[in-house]
Amino acid sequence: MFHTEYLMGNINSRVVFPPMTNTEAISLTWTFRKSTGSKPTPVCIWYFSYPIKCWGTYIKRAKPHGDGSLTITQLRQTDSGWYYLIANMGFNRVMNRRLHLSVQSSSTSRIIPCSLSLVAALLVWKCFS
Repeated sequence: MFHTEYLMGNINSRVVFPPMTNTEAISLTWTFRKSTGSKPTPVCIWYFSYPIKCWGTYIKRAKPHGDGSLTITQLRQTDSGWYYLIANMGFNRVMNRRLHLSVQSSSTSRIIPCSLSLVAALLVWKCFS
């Protein structure tokens, strides 16, 4: 089953991407894509016991955490899009994660977990609000 999380944030506020479960990563690499087919842009990289490295507009606004979560402050409309995480767990174990962020000018923020699964040769898209 394929699981994607959708998050909504407000302009000039902050958003925290939820942590991964059972995470004992030795490195985390976050990238951003405006759309699923676009070129990836580096956001931040975290290595156990090393300083955090962020790029571009994320330098003072983003902070990855060892549990796989990511905090972005001072949200901008241009932060809307797909965020990808590659978590290196060591011993050739890698976990991948995909989240979509929509930045709005409204006053509500929420996380909407969705899943896409193949059931009897039909794709089923389910969101829970």
